[in-house]
Amino acid sequence: MDQRSTCFEKWQQRLFGVAHNRTEVCSNIIDDVYDWSSDVMSDKWNSRGARKKLRQIPEELACDVLLDQNIFAGVGNIIKNEVLFRIRLHPENKIDNIPVVKLNELIKEARKYSFDFLDWKKKFELH
Repeated sequence: MDQRSTCFEKWQQRLFGVAHNRTEVCSNIIDDVYDWSSDVMSDKWNSRGARKKLRQIPEELACDVLLDQNIFAGVGNIIKNEVLFRIRLHPENKIDNIPVVKLNELIKEARKYSFDFLDWKKKFELH
């Protein structure tokens, strides 16, 4: 059997698995590749991990790090803008120039606003 046949057989097996037990197959795949500790809405969210990652990129801008999915997975433009507004932080501040207290606010508010946003969406309060 050549390599293409082997790959095709594995592909067929995966499709068969998905068709009969989607949750199990997807869970096995996603847990191997997704860092739940970076997901701001996950029970496994790790604010200390986010802080550590931010310290490793001192020259990056606050507006850019909030969109970095390796640090704040799930945060998009709306949440980024609202977080910066709520904590009164200029988007072009470099991480190295943000006081520790303000950096902690940024991390905390990114998670908090994400849950607020979801709640408002569920209640049809956002238009």
